[in-house]
Amino acid sequence: MSSSAADTTAMPGRKRWAMSTRLTLFYTLSVFVLLAATSALLYWEPERDTRRSERELLVHKMQVLAVLLEKQPLDRTGVDQRPRRSPPECRAPLRM
Repeated sequence: MSSSAADTTAMPGRKRWAMSTRLTLFYTLSVFVLLAATSALLYWEPERDTRRSERELLVHKMQVLAVLLEKQPLDRTGVDQRPRRSPPECRAPLRM
């Protein structure tokens, strides 16, 4: 008894796909998974960088305001102004 006869008798109602069909399906699924993973990485990485730079900018602004608020007597002109110096860690401009 040959192995092909055993395969067809084991599953009489099931039809086997051709090898080219199986390879095409495997190739299509693998390309889809790779493209989805690459797209997710290219989306999340810049978003994470933007959030980190925004967080660093806010920390710097809080440090500048804390220094201004510690002055005695209170200098309201410095507090009302927007901090003009950018933090040294932020080299790239914010993208919005």
